[in-house]
Amino acid sequence: MLLGTVVLVFGAHTVRSVAVANAPARNATVAGYVQVCGGPAPGRCFIETIGFCQAPEGCVTSDRVTVVGQAGRLAASQNLHHARFRLRLAPGRYTIELVGDGKHIHGRVMQRKTVMARSHRTTVVRFFFAVP
Repeated sequence: MLLGTVVLVFGAHTVRSVAVANAPARNATVAGYVQVCGGPAPGRCFIETIGFCQAPEGCVTSDRVTVVGQAGRLAASQNLHHARFRLRLAPGRYTIELVGDGKHIHGRVMQRKTVMARSHRTTVVRFFFAVP
């Protein structure tokens, strides 16, 4: 990220110094949801968070998404709201991770999706889980 400094000068007096970030525009949208399908016949699909338990680690429930850029850096993170999310990002290729937490588990990646976020477009990501 490039940083510049803007200095306003009137005569011999400096009025204000402001740091300005020359960051790329965040005009690409990545939106998505967690879909859980299954159950007794005929089965149905729901948009909801997913959870599971494993001994001896304990239980984990999906609660947020993280966005990792091509350089491997965390670009964004957002909590799920009713199993949905919407992020504004700079255009580019990203890995979207569905992350879960539990009493003894923190930051377990439950699924990963790679997307290309395009300028002035919405890219939809679906995290799908089939349950018995």
